[in-house]
Amino acid sequence: RFAGNAMGLGFYAGAPVTTAGQRVGTLCIAGERPHTPSTDDLETLRVLAAAVTAHVELARRERERADEAATLRRLGEATSRLARVSDAAELEQDLCGVARDLAGADAAVLWTASPGGMLLALAAVGLELTGAQLPPGHGAGSRQALDRGEREYRTSDLGLEGWDAAAFQPLATADAIVGVLTLLWRDAPRLAPE
Repeated sequence: RFAGNAMGLGFYAGAPVTTAGQRVGTLCIAGERPHTPSTDDLETLRVLAAAVTAHVELARRERERADEAATLRRLGEATSRLARVSDAAELEQDLCGVARDLAGADAAVLWTASPGGMLLALAAVGLELTGAQLPPGHGAGSRQALDRGEREYRTSDLGLEGWDAAAFQPLATADAIVGVLTLLWRDAPRLAPE
C-alpha cells in the first residue's frame, strides 16, 4: 500500500487521540522497511495513544480550570468595582462595561422597561445607543427578550450593520421583567455564550 510514496514509508499504523469525545489527532508509528505490525505492536500503540489522550485531556481540564479561575477573579474585581459606585448613571455604565468584558463582547446595552411600555436604552458601552427606544411589538432582539421573558442568542436578523452576533438577557425582579442586557459581537463567538 505504501510502495513508492513520497515519504519513503514502508509501513504505517495509527491510533486516534480523543478529548471530550472528539478526535483531535492521531498517534502514528511508521518505518522505511515494509512491516506488518504484530498484535503486540498494535496493542502497544493503543496503550500509548490512550496515554497521550489522558495527557491531552488533563491539559484541557487544566486550561478550563485556569479559565474559570480567571473568570471568577474578573467577576470579583468587577463586583468590587461596582460596589464602590454610588451614582446610578455611573453604575449603569459600569454594569455595561463589566458585562461586555466578562462575556468577551464588543458592546453592551442596558435597557429598562418604561411605564409607557417602551424599552429605553439607559446605558451603552461600545455602541452609541443610549436614549434609544423600542416600542411594544418591535422585532429587535432586546424587545423580544423583554416581551417573551426568555434569553435569546442571534447570529442573524440583528438589524445592526457590522455586528455578527448578539445575546439578549432579560432582567427580572421577583414579580416582573424590568429590562434587558444586550451583548453584541462584531465577530460571532466560536461558542454561543451561556
